[in-house]
Amino acid sequence: ALPGTYQVQLTVGETILTQSFEVVNDPRSTVSRSDLAEQLALLQRIHDKISEAHEAIIRLRSVRTQLAGWRTRLSDQTEILDLIDGLGRKLDAVEDELILPGEQKDTFGLNERIRLNAALCSVISVIASADARPTVQAGELAKEYFAQVDVQIEVLENALATDLPRLNSMIERAVPPIVA
Repeated sequence: ALPGTYQVQLTVGETILTQSFEVVNDPRSTVSRSDLAEQLALLQRIHDKISEAHEAIIRLRSVRTQLAGWRTRLSDQTEILDLIDGLGRKLDAVEDELILPGEQKDTFGLNERIRLNAALCSVISVIASADARPTVQAGELAKEYFAQVDVQIEVLENALATDLPRLNSMIERAVPPIVA
């Protein structure tokens, strides 16, 4: 938050408590308000892009779970299974770029390349480490990661826009309706 006066409100049942407070900058700092605003704006853009990447992961994992269900139900339909597997590979590739796949219960000694969500998170500490306008390099690095996230989300969207309708159409033809 930028230096200024803010208000916090607590609501419990019918009771509403309000308290004002002030955020002040370190008095030793000579940073301008516009520099702090630029820092905050970049941090918020990074937060938004990380959220966008995580929402894409949630979406693709939901589709992958549904694919697994259809794979089980239609285990005798080779053409459909091939399409399910192809779409699954595309989803896996996107996930692998955006986030370290699977559960990481024990990552001690894990020698994996950094994924885009972690790369973006690493830029946060650089930008937030000082009361100063973000460096040009930090801004450029964030933009580079933004572009890479956007590419992966576009790959996901394209796969879902092309492969998924074709798969759904094949499933509709393969699964007979319930007749009374």
